[in-house]
Amino acid sequence: MGLRLTGLVLTSTLMNYLRANAHILSMQNRLNILYQISIDLKYLRDHSIVYHNLTPNTVRISRNIETKLYDLSNCYLNDDSDINRNVE
Repeated sequence: MGLRLTGLVLTSTLMNYLRANAHILSMQNRLNILYQISIDLKYLRDHSIVYHNLTPNTVRISRNIETKLYDLSNCYLNDDSDINRNVE
């Protein structure tokens, strides 16, 4: 008898995960996914990094529904001086 390796993939894209699991995801899980993505984006923003490529294909999700942004090739550092300046 051989070793079964089903369910071995630890992460997939959010797009693939939603296609496979949308029908069983609770509202709490959906909100948790959105919350985690917003935390990731806030972290980048707090470090003056602009993430230009947010799509369901650039978010990884694990089996225990933890998200991570990836493909940072379109990120750049932002100079906040224009944003923080008061406009009269």
